[in-house]
Amino acid sequence: IDGYLGIINNSKLTHLDAFSSISSLNDLGITNNKSLKSTSGLSSLTAVNRFLTVQQNDSLTSIEFPLLKSIGIDLNISNNDLLQNISNLDSLTQVGRNLSIYDNPSLTEIHAFQNLDPLLGSLIIDNNAQLEIIDGFSNLNHIGQDFNVTNNLALSTCCSFYHIMDQEVITNGQAVVGSINLFNNSMGCNSMAEIIANQNCPIYGCTDPFAHNHNVEATVD
Repeated sequence: IDGYLGIINNSKLTHLDAFSSISSLNDLGITNNKSLKSTSGLSSLTAVNRFLTVQQNDSLTSIEFPLLKSIGIDLNISNNDLLQNISNLDSLTQVGRNLSIYDNPSLTEIHAFQNLDPLLGSLIIDNNAQLEIIDGFSNLNHIGQDFNVTNNLALSTCCSFYHIMDQEVITNGQAVVGSINLFNNSMGCNSMAEIIANQNCPIYGCTDPFAHNHNVEATVD
């Protein structure tokens, strides 16, 4: 579809199955649908050329885009009061500018973005009061602007960001082009030092002792 698909202000809409055949869009906005519980109906979507926004959906509990590979500009997930889980976004390899997840008061887990690299703009994960687990971003090597993980009061384990923080040290500040802001999270996720010092964090690399690129310190292939 060329142009903008806006799914907006539909108080009785409970699912998106009618859009299951759509594979690409220029822009997608899912906003203020009070009865919508999931985005799983958009199961064939592979590309959004510009903006993807999911916000102010009062009953939304999960966000899934299993085949989505690229977003041309921004991904914004915000102000979804009952959203508990962001998952099944592991096909996503590129976001052209910013990835923002903020003001989702019930969000507890992010299990997504395992294959995202690079992120050309900023990463913003802010003010998700119940967020405890971020399990993703394990292949992220480069952020083109700022890294902001802030004001997530329950977030104590940032192992998902061990790799990018380790790369920041190895490359002498080249992994994150802009500033790194880690504050007002729980202990363990308030600085690069806290993340790197976490002995329970996996170390990604080749674990095969017979391979030419074997990493003796790696714990996860």
